[in-house]
Amino acid sequence: MKFSKIIMFALVFSATTSTYLNAQNQKASQTVKYDFLKGLTKANEDDMSDQQIMLDGESIPVYSADGKRVRGMEMMQLMTFSGISPDFYLDAEKEIRAIILNVSEYDKEQSNQENEQVRQPQQDQVGSDAPDFSALDMNGKTYSLSSLKGKVVVINFWFVECKPCVIEMPELNEIVEKYKSEEVVFLAFAMNEKPKIESFLKKHTFDYTILPDSGTVIRDYKIKSYPAHIILDQNSKIGFSIRGLSNSTASEIDEAIEGLIEK
Repeated sequence: MKFSKIIMFALVFSATTSTYLNAQNQKASQTVKYDFLKGLTKANEDDMSDQQIMLDGESIPVYSADGKRVRGMEMMQLMTFSGISPDFYLDAEKEIRAIILNVSEYDKEQSNQENEQVRQPQQDQVGSDAPDFSALDMNGKTYSLSSLKGKVVVINFWFVECKPCVIEMPELNEIVEKYKSEEVVFLAFAMNEKPKIESFLKKHTFDYTILPDSGTVIRDYKIKSYPAHIILDQNSKIGFSIRGLSNSTASEIDEAIEGLIEK
């Protein structure tokens, strides 16, 4: 079987030490053979000028640099690396048929460290009083901080276009199911307006109580990255806060809820 040969060049620009640059230069090019690239050609800048790309991992297959197909959370995490460089491969009709996400080991390590910091509980928030809120859910029911005192309140901040937010929903739904008989309330404050969320829910299941058009609440909680999770204890104090997408997010939320229930 004949395989296409792809030459990949890693062009690295950095203000770090020359030692790092020399190490990268040694890895500047490598020949990789993949069966899924047979019959495809690597796109150049002109090829991509009028292309519309659906980078969801399904419409167009997406692969890591070692040829492994990646989807969902794994793909989104790979795309967070600061040194990511996507290569697009076209068929004879100039349609994109495969995408390879290349990332230098240096940038991958750096990004992993940054992501771990992002996904750590926000210690400056934990223990502080939660900002007050009053918002309507999809059915017009009002939820306010004062009415929820005495309960553990699990809050998710999200928006429809946020792929990582959508990816983690099945795991969040499992947590809702686990604590449905407990004194735990699950609220999802969304940036989007009600009609857009209604359309979204025709294709996706999200078991949190969704509160649309919640920009004011999101600003009050100083949310600047998504998805974001905050858990309030029975006294309306922040007991847990985390940002970003991670394989461990759901388990960390679960542990935080258990810890607050047992207090």
